[in-house]
Amino acid sequence: DSHDNRIAGVAPHLVRGELLFELKSGWYIGPTFEWVPVKSYVDHANTLSADPYALLGFKFGRRTDKGLSWFVEAKNLTDETYAATTGVVMDSRIIPGFGDLLANQRQFSPGDGRSVFAGIEYRF
Repeated sequence: DSHDNRIAGVAPHLVRGELLFELKSGWYIGPTFEWVPVKSYVDHANTLSADPYALLGFKFGRRTDKGLSWFVEAKNLTDETYAATTGVVMDSRIIPGFGDLLANQRQFSPGDGRSVFAGIEYRF
């Protein structure tokens, strides 16, 4: 499928969501996910691509209308290896002026491994 005319650097599909159970008191808990189901091209010639990936996470916290709100979120619980972003080149097979020298060096930026994030907010 090297001539599908897909725009480089843009994932054709990105699905991100969460399924949270939330109480009236503001406490919430539940799983999160991010899924790129198809490869994403790095070059406009559609010859080099980043692989599809799926990430699972979990979050909990408490939201309030006034006062302190907080959350803790664990991401990429399965420690998936994936390219979070990529560079964009015209054609990964050649660099103008350098013949057939590959242009794909440093085009893939790795995503975070298993990690935990936390945050707070104060409203008055």
